[in-house]
Amino acid sequence: MDQKHGLTAIKNKVHSNISHHNNPKNKSRFLDYRQSPLPLDVALTFVLPSKGSTEDGSTSRELILSNQVCVNNTIETNCHRLVCRYTDKITVHGIEMLRPIPMPRYFICYKPRGVICSNKRNEGVDRNDAVYISHWFSTVLEKDNSHRIDINSIKTINTVGRLDEESEGILLLTDDGSFSRLLCDPEFGLAKTYRVVAKGSEFGRLKSTTCINKKEALLTIIGEMIERGNMSVTGEILYENATVLDIDKLPSQHPSDDSYYVLVDLTLREGKTHAVRRIIKNGGLRVFYLSRIEVEGLDMFSVVRPSTLVEAETGGFLPIIDSKLTVTHGALKTMLSDSNLLLRPGDIAELNACHVDNIFSLRTGVDLNIQHS
Repeated sequence: MDQKHGLTAIKNKVHSNISHHNNPKNKSRFLDYRQSPLPLDVALTFVLPSKGSTEDGSTSRELILSNQVCVNNTIETNCHRLVCRYTDKITVHGIEMLRPIPMPRYFICYKPRGVICSNKRNEGVDRNDAVYISHWFSTVLEKDNSHRIDINSIKTINTVGRLDEESEGILLLTDDGSFSRLLCDPEFGLAKTYRVVAKGSEFGRLKSTTCINKKEALLTIIGEMIERGNMSVTGEILYENATVLDIDKLPSQHPSDDSYYVLVDLTLREGKTHAVRRIIKNGGLRVFYLSRIEVEGLDMFSVVRPSTLVEAETGGFLPIIDSKLTVTHGALKTMLSDSNLLLRPGDIAELNACHVDNIFSLRTGVDLNIQHS
C-alpha cells in the first residue's frame, strides 16, 4: 500500500509543550556511566560479586550507609560520592575491590512472544511454557557466543522497560541504570512505534456506514474509532501518531465469518502499562498481534514486520490459535559499521558507543564528546 491512511501525526497533548532537549529535571539521575567519575553506589554495583550485592544479600547502598565502604582509606557514607573507575581505591568490609569497574553493556534484541520481562511468573496469567527474559538471553549467548562474551559479566543485565508476554519486537537490555531511566522517564522518553493487527466484528455493518464502499473510507472510520478509544477513559491522549495501514478479511476466513482485521501503527512516548492494548480495546477492537518495530535514535536497527494483512497471515506473523509455541532459540548478530541490521525473532546485537551516544544526545541536545577507553 503506497499511501498511509487514517489518523496521521496526531500530537500527544501531554508532550506538545515539553522541551525534551532543555529540561534540566533530575539531570543527576541521567549521568553517562561510561564516563568517569560515577556515583559510588553505581560503581559498587558493577564490582560486587553477586549481581550488585554481597553474599549475604546486602546491596551497595546498604553497605555504604552502614559504614562498610571506604574510598581511598576513608569511610564514605554518601552514595552519590563520585569516584574514578581508574584511580580511586574502594574497599568493602576492609577488602579492596580489585576487580576493575567495567564499562556498561548495551544490547538490542527482538523479543519473541512467550518471553516474560520480569523475575516472577503471574500465576493464571502467564503461559505455562513461557520463559524468563534472563534465561532466554543467557541461553542465546551460551549457544551462539561467537563474540566471546563473558556470561558472568552480564548477570546484572536488565530490560529497559517491558513488553508483555504476548507482545514481541525491539527490546533493549543493559546494566546501566542511568541509561534505563533515561529511556523510561516520560519527560525524556523516546518515541516507540508499534505495529498492531487488531480484530473487529460486524464488517458488513461497518461497510454499510459508508456511502461508497472504498477502503480509504473504511480506513478513516477505523482511525476515528482508535482516536475515540484513545480518549475514552481519562481524556488523556496516550499516543503521538496513529496510522491505519490496511483493513480487510484474512485469506483464511470462512465466507460466513463477519469479522475483519486492521493493520495499525501507533507511536507512543510514555510506557504506560498495556497502553497500546488499552487504546485498541477502548476503540472496540481486540489486539491479535503486537510488535514494537521502531525506537527513536536507533533507526539503524529494523525488525521484520508485515506491511499488509495478507502478509501478516501468510508470513507467519499472526499467532496460531491455541498455539503455545515459544521461540527460545536466537542468534547473536554482528553489525557492520556502515550498515543497517535487520532483526528477526530471537536475534540479539550489542550496541556500540556511537549508538549509545546517539541516545544520550537526543535527550540532552548536546554533543557528549566522550573519550572511550
